[in-house]
Amino acid sequence: MAEAKEMDDEAGPKRVVGLRYDPGEGLPQVVPKGAGPLAEELLARRIGLGSRSPPVIKDAALLDALYRLPVDGAIGPELFEAVAALLAHVFAVDARVRAERERTMQGTQGTTGTTGGLR
Repeated sequence: MAEAKEMDDEAGPKRVVGLRYDPGEGLPQVVPKGAGPLAEELLARRIGLGSRSPPVIKDAALLDALYRLPVDGAIGPELFEAVAALLAHVFAVDARVRAERERTMQGTQGTTGTTGGLR
């Protein structure tokens, strides 16, 4: 599953939209979205996830288009290209983070005697 959050940050977060995409499960969908205090709460929850938190991407035009969709609503053809670019970025960041984690775990295995890694 890939999830990316969009936010508008002029004087602090005003609106946030999250996307969920599971390859093979259909089109990306709007999951959480909120404005004002709810946007702040959604971003705070993201921080609480630590290294598992989805990246935040700032794109005002995409935010406007996604915010118009209902929660659990799938994106339409007019958003395919923009959302594909967003997801490609998210997947690339995720791959780099996983590779770094694996390198770190391999480096500590020799010193701690463990054979398992986190996934």
